[in-house]
Amino acid sequence: MTYKPSGSLNMKLSSQWIEHLVREGTEHRSLSSISGSAMVNYYIQDFSFSVSLATPSRDLIDSQISRKTYWQYQLSAMWKHGNWAIEANANNLFMMKNNIVDELSTPYYSFKQINQSRSYNQYATLKIVYSFDYGKKTSKTPDYET
Repeated sequence: MTYKPSGSLNMKLSSQWIEHLVREGTEHRSLSSISGSAMVNYYIQDFSFSVSLATPSRDLIDSQISRKTYWQYQLSAMWKHGNWAIEANANNLFMMKNNIVDELSTPYYSFKQINQSRSYNQYATLKIVYSFDYGKKTSKTPDYET
């Protein structure tokens, strides 16, 4: 669901409910999970600000392995004027144990694997961009009609 209360503010909210039920022979597996995400963008003159948040989620992989993920968030700010743009991003800066946990437990076998994803771990970036005016003119940030 996307909500736009004004020309300079928009929000996107999404949620998901997953229900897995697997029946194989004598082993039955079930998993229920609710997860969600939110994104807020705010634009004012040459500046744009963005915040996104995703809740932990659970899923059943290959009808056997239970996967758990963690909270994720991202903050960003951008300034654009003429051909110059400066963007700063922060991703999960204050979260230490961003582990993805895969587990399988049966009467005859048990498995647990803990992964750290580099793409969702802590990082911050700063970009300074100067773009030359050549080719087709395109906007460097989205322009929303009011």
